[in-house]
Amino acid sequence: MKLDITPISKQPGESLPFQFVTGWSEIGSEEDAVFEDGIEVSGRAVNVGEGIYEVSAHVRAVYEGECARCLAPVQVPLEFDLCERFARAGSEQNEEWYPFANDALALDDFVRDGLLLQAPLRVLCKPD
Repeated sequence: MKLDITPISKQPGESLPFQFVTGWSEIGSEEDAVFEDGIEVSGRAVNVGEGIYEVSAHVRAVYEGECARCLAPVQVPLEFDLCERFARAGSEQNEEWYPFANDALALDDFVRDGLLLQAPLRVLCKPD
């Protein structure tokens, strides 16, 4: 998922809305976790200035796992918000921000990291 920020690159304070639907196979690896295809991502990128962009997103996905007791397949709906900053690659900005180049923000790592942080460590098919 690439977001072209050319329309707001010269205007600090301007924002650009976006909306994507993607599959886990496009942004993650099956070794990490498994999510059902149809991951919905919508949000806004804001030009903070000095080559820094703040991206806020709302993510909806379905985690596919196994019951920790009986190994039955379990699907867990997830819905959460993300907010991170992106800085031009090679700049002296904070190393914790996502890098970008060529006026395009690659949102794959941003969304994948959020999904992995929200994925439950243990799921149960029934409370009892």
